[in-house]
Amino acid sequence: MPIPFVPIIPPRVVSPKPQIPENVEIGDIIVVRYTHSDWAKNLPWEGWHHAAIVSKIDPLTIIEAVGRNIGKQLEGPTEVSFKDSVCFGRAGENLIKMKWLKPVFPDPIREIDKKEVKRSERKIISKVEARQRAVNYARDQIGEPYKLKFKELWEMRAKAVDLLANDSATKWDENEWYCSLLIFKAYSRTVTGMYLENYSADDVNDPDPGFFVTPEDIVNSRNSEIYHTWSESGEYEIDEIPSKNV
Repeated sequence: MPIPFVPIIPPRVVSPKPQIPENVEIGDIIVVRYTHSDWAKNLPWEGWHHAAIVSKIDPLTIIEAVGRNIGKQLEGPTEVSFKDSVCFGRAGENLIKMKWLKPVFPDPIREIDKKEVKRSERKIISKVEARQRAVNYARDQIGEPYKLKFKELWEMRAKAVDLLANDSATKWDENEWYCSLLIFKAYSRTVTGMYLENYSADDVNDPDPGFFVTPEDIVNSRNSEIYHTWSESGEYEIDEIPSKNV
């Protein structure tokens, strides 16, 4: 008699506050969904509304780019403890869901170099170094401005805006930011071929499928992997991840 197939279901536990996974590492990415936010209001089809990168473990600290907020956190990229962030620890009941992701690196991992240097000739670095380089890049942007206007995102989507004269940061900017752009650049500007973005099925090798990058792009990217999920119900689940992410 054949043995019945029993699916492996990630364990679920109840935690009333956002639970920090035990295997969190420097360079991990956190995305969240809110009940109310400008992102949710203006881009209602997007399932995720904010993103940050883990910069320290004890105490848990993140680097994130935030806009104007009632919590009086500085606008633009800032480094702040998880519990003191207006987008995480101080978000309260506005938090609906949170996912923790690990970067999935190319093999081998090569540093960014001049265009003239062939990819195969670029220096190979470790996962630990790649993660730290991404964090260092994000940290170097602290103090620069937050720049995002949702009206222009719609115009850019329709290609009806002058990219050189717009009031929102685009994927090519490196001195003005919004949340997911900071995370995207932290990896794409420090690791060769490391694009945290959602690719279309017929254009998988194109690192430039749009004018801007969203938290949802980061979640759906082939270069990220979810390993932990928490929801407002208090339930969280530990998602299994491939060994290449460990």
